[in-house]
Order: sequence, then C-alpha cells, then structure tokens
Amino acid sequence: MATPSRIPASPAKRKGGSQPPSIPSPRLFYVAGGLLGAAAAAVFIWLYLVGLSGSLMVELLPFLGKDFNYPSLPGVILLFTGVALFFGEMFRRGRLSQRRRTFLQGGSVGLEMSPTPLRYALLWMLLPVVVYLLIIPLAVHAETSGSAWGATVRGASEDFWTLLSLYGFLAAGCVGVFLASLLKRATYRRLAARGTIPTGGARTFWRLTATQWRLETWFSFISLGLFGVLPLLWHDALAGQKPFDDAALADLTGIAAACAVLAVITVLNAWRSGDPYGFAESVA
Repeated sequence: MATPSRIPASPAKRKGGSQPPSIPSPRLFYVAGGLLGAAAAAVFIWLYLVGLSGSLMVELLPFLGKDFNYPSLPGVILLFTGVALFFGEMFRRGRLSQRRRTFLQGGSVGLEMSPTPLRYALLWMLLPVVVYLLIIPLAVHAETSGSAWGATVRGASEDFWTLLSLYGFLAAGCVGVFLASLLKRATYRRLAARGTIPTGGARTFWRLTATQWRLETWFSFISLGLFGVLPLLWHDALAGQKPFDDAALADLTGIAAACAVLAVITVLNAWRSGDPYGFAESVA
C-alpha cells in the first residue's frame, strides 16, 4: 500500500513557514456549508408556511412548471451542504492514502478520519433530533388537539404533509446514522482487541460491507427513517385516511425493524475488516 499522504488538520505550516497551496482552508467549506444550510432551512420554512396556509406549492413559481418537485428543493440544497461540510472535516482531520488498483478491486483511495470528540458528536446528533420533533410529532399532536394551531394544521394542504413526511424521514434517518456511529465508537476497538481478524474471503466480505460500502450507515438511516414516519402513517390510518393499507404499514414496520437488526450486526462485526477505526475506502 502506498504511504498515506496527510491532509493538514489545520492551517498548520510546513517547515520553512509555507503552507501547501493545494490544500484549501477548511473554513471555506464550513462557511459554504453554513450558508447552504441556512438557505435550506429558509426554503423549508417558506414551503412549510405555504403548505400550512392551505396553498399548493405548484402555484408559487409558475414559470417552473407544474411538474417541478418543490418539496425536494431543501433536500437538494442540504445535499450540497453535506458535501461542503464533509470536505471541511476531511481537510481538518483526515488522512488520505492512494494505491494503484483495478476498477473491480476497489480501494484505490482510502480516508482515515480522527474521531470527533464525543461531546461534539452528541451536539451534532441533537440537531436532527430537534428537527424531527418539530416536524412530525408536533404536527401529529397539533392535528389531534382542539387548539387554534390544531385547526390550522388540519387545514393544511397535501403538500404540507408531503413535506413533513420527506424531511421527517431524513431527520430521523440522520439520527439513526448517529446512533450507529456511537455504537461503533463504543465497541469497535474493544471487539477488535479481543477478537481474531479473519483472512481470505471472510475478511474481504467485511472490508466490502464495512470499509467500502459502510452498510451500517445505510441500514441505520433506512431503519430510523421509516420508524420516524410511522407515527404519521399510523395516525392517518386511525383517522380513516389510509395512504397505505394496514398490511403495507405492517410491512414497513417489519422492514424498519429488519434494517435495525442488520445495522447492529454490521456495526458489531465491522472490526473483522481488519482496518483501523475511522477508515473508509472507495468502492472503485
């Protein structure tokens, strides 16, 4: 394997007092991510208020056409927000390595990230928790109440509930990713220290699932995302509004539970890849 090339953890200078010009400052990406995140929040609030008023989002900007997917707009901005913040973190606390590989072998690029302090990880997790609570539980509670706010929620358009379902799923899914990360943080090194790293095909399997595809992230996101929207769907079913029949709701519950089990299994066995904690590889 090639010798890893270190990405400076900060704007630290090399000997001689010069900083490598090819490495941008992480602050640029943090600022970009912050601005994009604020824009995503502003667009979401705008669409939230439009839907809450009973208006249809398709009437907002007629020049975009009737087929424009307004609820997805904050999500697209959030995608670029995540990219910017990822690059900021990578340039701040990452270590890159490269090696010559064929396309089917994978692992041509590796990235090892030093862990975020636990208190900061918990603070980051608090953000999607709060967002989720403000989206789905608050709306469900309001609709069942006899308050003026409840009457406003009951008069909201279908676009409003579509928006809540989509971003409730995303927020809850992000919480799931954080929970999987915390479980992995608590168990990875301890399990690796007392276990025996497999060889041959077994290790290749775990490197593929844990180091390259990071399947615990996918399973935990899907699991908590589905569990997050189930209160809204079950509420609709109890109210006589059934976008899904009872069998479909039971199936979604089963899928969410199965993904949770798979996430835990993948997290608790990730050490079998033999790679250090915090290391990831490209699939190609």
